[in-house]
Formats: sequence, structure tokens, C-alpha cells
Amino acid sequence: TKAFSQMKTMVYAPEAEIKHCWTTPDRWPHRNMWLWDSVFHVMGFRHLDPALARNALLAVFDLQTEDGFIPLYGRPGLKSQITQPPILAFGVKQVNEVEPSPQFIAEAYPHLKGYIEWDLNHRDTDGAGLLEWYIEENENCRSGESGMDNSPRFDTATQLDATDFNSFISLECEIMAEFAEQLGLDQDAELWRKRHGTLNRLINQRLWNDEAGFYFDYDVSDDRMSQVMASAGFLPLLCGAASKEQAEKLAAHLDNQQTFKTPLPVASIGIGDKKSYSKDMWRGPVWVNINRLIAHGFRRYGMHEQADMIIDKTVAKIEQMYLKYGTFF
Repeated sequence: TKAFSQMKTMVYAPEAEIKHCWTTPDRWPHRNMWLWDSVFHVMGFRHLDPALARNALLAVFDLQTEDGFIPLYGRPGLKSQITQPPILAFGVKQVNEVEPSPQFIAEAYPHLKGYIEWDLNHRDTDGAGLLEWYIEENENCRSGESGMDNSPRFDTATQLDATDFNSFISLECEIMAEFAEQLGLDQDAELWRKRHGTLNRLINQRLWNDEAGFYFDYDVSDDRMSQVMASAGFLPLLCGAASKEQAEKLAAHLDNQQTFKTPLPVASIGIGDKKSYSKDMWRGPVWVNINRLIAHGFRRYGMHEQADMIIDKTVAKIEQMYLKYGTFF
């Protein structure tokens, strides 16, 4: 009840160019509508008010430009010039699973298509088929576009074929194939399936380190694999890029005290990375949204023990902190 009442305070009415009800992480300081935050919000709202969940996603499309770009954040009269993790099709599918609406899929489809193609056309700087986040000059936030602002992954300030970005976009392509089939767009469906397969193949060719049993970013500027072990390395589970054997190797890290066996999983940086690990933002602390995605990925492989462990420990910690402080972290 407390969570729902708090969520309700973060809903705004339509205003100016935003034609639908929209959501914000908080009224201050993050008082904008944020791309991937909106998707995480509707994962909760879909169980309580599917209509509001649909509106919150359609509101994100209200800020879309003609070339397909969707900003990281925006509000009436303001738009960011960079984007954010592409998980909108995933959000649409999550809402539609609770209350199916062919009309909703049809309305969202062209917006999703334009946005995914914008990413594919504007975030592959080396033309090798994998995508790189935009890197900023701000030393304290090298990649706000990734959602993992100050992660040690980006300390080199170089272009990286990113484990998370490519997992997200591959999953989006897979879901878009499903949507296209539902809408009778057979040629589109075939194109999305082909893109999904190609992305998964490239993820394994360039981002998998068999010795470590883990996925790493690849530095396209220096032509070498990154050494930073981050929670993003679990995300190829989401799109089915990992084989069953690779998924088992990823799961083993949850029991490895040198990498990701922490009292509360999943740390944003492997604990063995003493140089990078700290209690600051994405340099060690656990993030609930990433845990939700990693658990979803393990469920894809039927690895429910790992998924349940992550979810149960996360929820227990949220409840513990709420009872202690009266608020949610």
C-alpha cells in the first residue's frame, strides 16, 4: 500500500507536448520523465492500473522526434540531447501480458521501430554491428545514456561495444518480431529475427570471455576487451545470447566470493576489482532495476533458483530498510 501511494505521487497529468499521463522517479531532483525509469514504473503499475501503465509508455513516445530519437529525459519544454537504455518494447510486452490490447501494440509499434532503428543507425561508431553508448566529458558521469552514470566501465572515456546496450537492443528486436507477427507484418518480422540472431552472434564473438566465464565490454578505440567485471555482464541472459553452458558459468559467479557473492546480490562491480569497487553509485552498490532484469534473464533459462534468490534477497532488503527508515531505496 505504501509503495502504491508513493507511486501515485509521481504521476503527472498531460501537459503541452506530452499528451498522456506520465511518471517521474521523484518530484525533486529527478522531476523529468525518464526513458527507462518509465518502463520500470509500469512494471509495477501494470498490476494495479494497466491503462495508466499504457499511458505512461505512450507518453514517452510523445517526446519522440521525427527521426525516431527518444530523449533520456524530458518534460514540457525540455528534452535531453542523448538517449537511454532501449527497453521500451520490453515494457510494452510486460504491460500487454497483464491486459492484452492489440490496439496498444499497433499504436506503439511504429514508435518502437523508429526508435530502435535510430539506435542502430547512430550508436555503432565502428560499423562492426555492435552498439556503443555515448560518452560524456563529465568525469563524474561518463555515460548517463547507459543509465550506469559513473560506472568504472567508462573510466577510460573510450567507445565500448557494451554488454548491456547490445543485450537490450537484441531483446527489443526479438520482441519486435513477435509484435510484427501479431500485426501481420511478415517482412518486418523476418528482419527483426535476423537482427536478433546477428546481435546475439556478435555478442558472443566479441564480448564473451571464456576463461572468466563472463561477458565484458569491448573497447573499440583500443581494440581490446575491457577488464571491468560489471553487473551488465549478466544481461546477455535477457536476449538469449548465452548458451546453457554460458548461463551456468554466469550463475557460478553468484557463488564466487572473488566476483559477485555478496550478502545482497548483484553488486554493480565485481568485488574482486579492488581498484574500482567503492560505495558510490554504480561502482559497487546494488541496483534494484538491474537485479530485476538479471532475474528475468535467469528465468529465461529455467534457472529459477538463481532468479528467486536475487528477487527474494532484494525484496527482503527493501522491506528491511523501509521498516528502519520509513522510505524506499
